[in-house]
Amino acid sequence: MFRFLSAHSLLCSSFLLSACALTEKTEHLERDPAIAVVAMRCDSEQVIVVYQDPHAWLSGNGKSYALNRAISASGARYVSPIDERIELWNKGREATITTERGNLPLCQPEPASNGLFQARGNEPFWNLTIERGSVAWRQIDGNLQIEKLTNVELFNDDLKLLSKTLSILITPQTCQDSMSGLLYPNNVSAETQDRMWSGCGGALSSADSPPP
Repeated sequence: MFRFLSAHSLLCSSFLLSACALTEKTEHLERDPAIAVVAMRCDSEQVIVVYQDPHAWLSGNGKSYALNRAISASGARYVSPIDERIELWNKGREATITTERGNLPLCQPEPASNGLFQARGNEPFWNLTIERGSVAWRQIDGNLQIEKLTNVELFNDDLKLLSKTLSILITPQTCQDSMSGLLYPNNVSAETQDRMWSGCGGALSSADSPPP
């Protein structure tokens, strides 16, 4: 068991190095016409923001929202066409978010991943990293596969991201890792041509972060 977990750890390390090579930092996500996915932290709450002008999607704390671009004096502002209380206002690398629960604390790219969204699963092991508009996907015994995201959909309260061969469904509900027991903010499933892969996504929930 120890040797098998060590191999898994080595895979994750090499995967993250590959994903880091993809990173191209930007200060103005709202100006990119392509899909841009950003994992953000608003104090203790984690959210996922997806931009594809003139639209944006917001997912976190059990709910997901589709938003439309709205008039703003500065930055990029997006509002729900169904409930105007739901608002995302992006200014550079920061964002202010309002839901039916009120204003969230100021949101910034998730520091644990530099704004990348990451997910992983066990038995069989797999992991993925979404960096802006690209997804890097790897199985335990497979090569690194990098694809461009092509579409975004909202399925009830789930966020669905599509690439050429992957369908990634992100459910904003607490997920417990099947091996470590650690908690993450999202259930994630990735569907390929031949099977479905299930696991957890996002950074560790603060209550389960390992001690320094």
